[in-house]
Amino acid sequence: PDTNRYTGSLRLTHYQGSGTLNAGIFATHLEQTGRLSKLQTRYSLGQNSVTTVSAHLDGSMPLASKLDLSGFVKYIYRANDIDEDAFVALDLPAGNQESPYMKRRSQVRGSLEIGATPRASTRIAIGYRLDWVDRDLVYPTGSAGIQPGVSLINPRSSSHRLFLKGRARFF
Repeated sequence: PDTNRYTGSLRLTHYQGSGTLNAGIFATHLEQTGRLSKLQTRYSLGQNSVTTVSAHLDGSMPLASKLDLSGFVKYIYRANDIDEDAFVALDLPAGNQESPYMKRRSQVRGSLEIGATPRASTRIAIGYRLDWVDRDLVYPTGSAGIQPGVSLINPRSSSHRLFLKGRARFF
C-alpha cells in the first residue's frame, strides 16, 4: 500500500434515572508512504498526511414532569500536512482561481435547549446553537491566486442562533 491509516475511537454512555450522558472521541491519521506520484517526484515534493480528531459530549435530562433539558458540544480538529511547495510547483497561469490552503481547522459546535411536553404527542422547545470555526490559512503568493482581501473563506467565523421549534401529532 502507498498509505498508512491509524484510527481509534472511544464511546461512553452513562444513565442516571431518566437522564443520559454520552461522550466520545475519534482520531485518525492518514499518511502517504513509499511511492510518490510522478508530480511529487518531478518537483521534489514531500509526503502528505492528514490528522483528524473529534470529541463530543451530549446529554438529556428531565427537569420536571413535563420539562426537559438537552444539549451537545462537539469539537473537531483537522491538520493537513501537505507539502506547501506543491502549490508553487503547479504554477497556475494568471487568471485561474487558486484557493487558499488550509493547514489547520478547529471547529466547536454546540446546542442547548429546554423543552416542554404539554401532551404526549406535542413538544415545544427553545434553545441556543453555536458554530465557531478557526482556520489557519496560507494564501497563494503572486497575483494569480485569491488574496485575503477578496477571499470568501475567513480565518475565523462564528454563528449564534436562538431557535424555537415544535412538534405536534393530531392522530
